[in-house]
Amino acid sequence: MNQQQKALYSYIKASKYEPSSFIAAAIIDNAKVGNIIIAEKLYSQLIRVRDIDIDLLIHVRKLVDRSRQKYKVMNEYLHDSIPKISVIVPFYNRKDKILGCINSVLNQSFGDIEIIAVDDGSTDGGNEILLEITDPRLVIIRNEKASGNSGAPRNIALKIARGEYIAFVDSDDCVELNYFSELYQCIVKNNADIAFSKWFKKINYQNGRREESKIYYKYIDRVRYINYDSFFINSFVIWDKIYRRELFHNNLIYLSESKIGADTLMIAKTYYYAKNVCMCDNKSAYKYFAFSHNSVSQLHRKNTGNLIEEDRPYREVFLWIDKFNISKDY
Repeated sequence: MNQQQKALYSYIKASKYEPSSFIAAAIIDNAKVGNIIIAEKLYSQLIRVRDIDIDLLIHVRKLVDRSRQKYKVMNEYLHDSIPKISVIVPFYNRKDKILGCINSVLNQSFGDIEIIAVDDGSTDGGNEILLEITDPRLVIIRNEKASGNSGAPRNIALKIARGEYIAFVDSDDCVELNYFSELYQCIVKNNADIAFSKWFKKINYQNGRREESKIYYKYIDRVRYINYDSFFINSFVIWDKIYRRELFHNNLIYLSESKIGADTLMIAKTYYYAKNVCMCDNKSAYKYFAFSHNSVSQLHRKNTGNLIEEDRPYREVFLWIDKFNISKDY
């Protein structure tokens, strides 16, 4: 039996019997011989298996991506298998918020998405609420033990995401109807690595009263320093933009697994390695609920003696700058 015959046989076996081990084996066999469309189709099936081993998912995803590069399979040939945008939503004990967040993404006017919701060891039953959703675009990953930071669950999702572009939504926030449609059109039109949202809505509660404000960014498309040309934007958060997935994978960019500021180094790296960025003149907004009760970062910030945790993300940035001889101007 040659490799192509073996791959076909394993695909038939996986389609017939469906245990995750058969599906994973079939993905590996087909990816090795360049049957990437079949491998992607099977991966779509594997990622929705309940209680799937996360390490297995990550291993299989890496193998398929490497095979796509080796056999130079273009995205247009995989349009039935690969979503345009992977939206990553980590959550921990968000039973009262998570459904509204996920529904705001599922109900977007732009429907070519997958949502990877990573339950980071919740104990309040939020995971069960999401399991009732039958939309096949929703993928639920569960960590049995909480990591205690917002970086670890996002990194899991980054490693298994399939979309051409990556977006992040926090579990206590939501997005308006055309938000991803506008950002997607902008990033494609400009062939950019990052598309920034021009503004967002900040929602706060003071003495039981809801306060809503519009926050606009300052953006300069070219700034000349002594030894470095760059853009400038006063945005240092993860969720107000979409990114080309290759930006993460080609430059080995992930989030820090720190209790506070897990996205600080990631933002610094994506801004540095992005070859082209664009500002979206968006009408729909990301709705940011400031200082949300029980968020991981806020819980740690409320505790005393966390100066080391506050400082850690910035130390990581300076270590990266020194290690890779990044221009001090940057």
